[in-house]
Amino acid sequence: MKRRAFLLAAVPFLACSALTAENQDWAFIQAVGGIAVQRPYRANAKLYLPVECDVSGTKVVSSKPSTINSGLVVHEVIARRDRTAIYVSVSTSLPSAGHTAACTPAVLENLPAGTYTVFYGRPPGSFGSAPGAVKIGEFELEP
Repeated sequence: MKRRAFLLAAVPFLACSALTAENQDWAFIQAVGGIAVQRPYRANAKLYLPVECDVSGTKVVSSKPSTINSGLVVHEVIARRDRTAIYVSVSTSLPSAGHTAACTPAVLENLPAGTYTVFYGRPPGSFGSAPGAVKIGEFELEP
């Protein structure tokens, strides 16, 4: 009975968390300590791009944090490909089960071998894109 009451109380909160997810711009990412990407890896038949970022503002990744957020978690890390460019974006939300302030790896679609440049932001012309995506890395994917 207690478990059922907990679930009934938690469902609206979890739904609210998804509804309040907000895509964060470059200024926000810089204010919480920056972002970096590592070389992609394959696991479970998928390709993952490790993304290092912590929206709490308590860790230095590529810049010194100037903001602390105790009430935000990473909701989702998205990677989109446009030819040889990968665009990464981070959305945050209110705390919910299974989410922390640290970024998780982004799932990449099946990429052909080649050299890729990684940018923070959304691809030009996409919904919610802002001008001037920022280069955050580069990697070479071997066949």
